[in-house]
Amino acid sequence: MSTHQIVQLADSLVKGWETRIPAMKGGEWEQFRWWLNYLQGYAMF
Repeated sequence: MSTHQIVQLADSLVKGWETRIPAMKGGEWEQFRWWLNYLQGYAMF
């Protein structure tokens, strides 16, 4: 899964759209969680 797809998926969830989350590998899942937190406005540090 590309970074672009991960960002689009996280953005859809933040906007409240009903979204199906596909199976991801460990690194993809970590990246997805990071983008989800970032787009929700949570502090990263």
